[in-house]
Amino acid sequence: MTFEKQPPKWLAKGVEPPESKKESGWAANDRPPADYFNWQMFTTYEALQELQEKAAEKDDVAKALKDARKHTDQSVQAITPESIGAETPSGAQAKANQAEANAKEYANKKVASIHV
Repeated sequence: MTFEKQPPKWLAKGVEPPESKKESGWAANDRPPADYFNWQMFTTYEALQELQEKAAEKDDVAKALKDARKHTDQSVQAITPESIGAETPSGAQAKANQAEANAKEYANKKVASIHV
């Protein structure tokens, strides 16, 4: 779906009003120079044109989101300890049992060498 309206083309660049005028605005009897209005119209035209050129269409964003979800759902599997190489409870228990057996064997050898 494309934009239905084109921004109103305005190519006269004009002159930017001073900060003091931007802050205070126009007084009742002010007669602003045409260049100030040209600056306003030109700046507005450029901003609208930039928005239309760089904006993503709602349909494009929705399609990209749908494609990303589909890809993710198809390629990402459930995370398990095995899939990420994490220690499992049974693996940890096996290591603990082996460490205990090694410690007992070491202690038994030390005790046996003392009683000789």
